[in-house]
Amino acid sequence: WSLEIVGIYADYGNPKGQIAVNFAALTRRFPQTPQTRLGLRVAPDRIAPLITAMQEKFGLDDRSVADQATMKRESKRIFNRTFSVTAALNAFTLGVAGIALLTSLLTLANSRLPQLAPLWAIGLTRRRLAALELLKTMAVALITALFALPLGLLVAWCLLAIVNVKAFGWRLP
Repeated sequence: WSLEIVGIYADYGNPKGQIAVNFAALTRRFPQTPQTRLGLRVAPDRIAPLITAMQEKFGLDDRSVADQATMKRESKRIFNRTFSVTAALNAFTLGVAGIALLTSLLTLANSRLPQLAPLWAIGLTRRRLAALELLKTMAVALITALFALPLGLLVAWCLLAIVNVKAFGWRLP
């Protein structure tokens, strides 16, 4: 049975490759194929009565009959919840990174105290020493940020372009 491929599309939620075939052509070729799933186009005001009638007539539960609006609403709710968790994890990670940077800078400043003693001994005021140390600390933080931002963007690109594709079979457009 030879078929002409008329299109390829990305299905981000499905890790398996699938083929979509015209229903009439499929049943002509395989007449024993059972019809287990159907889609109906109905006016929005007639959806609820139709679902109720189908459930009563065929003894179906809510898992067997669903309208598109409900499925779309539930999908969006789950999708948005996923990104809420991602945002919380991002904030947590940023907080941990900030605390780590602060701890590193405080440790560095503490280790520099013996080097400040000669400067204090030659007459620099504590205020001037504190200003110099603050300036050095800010310079170290700035240099760290200048290295961290491009490296962070590189890691993000690797996660989206390589890891996502390997793990899930898709990437963000």
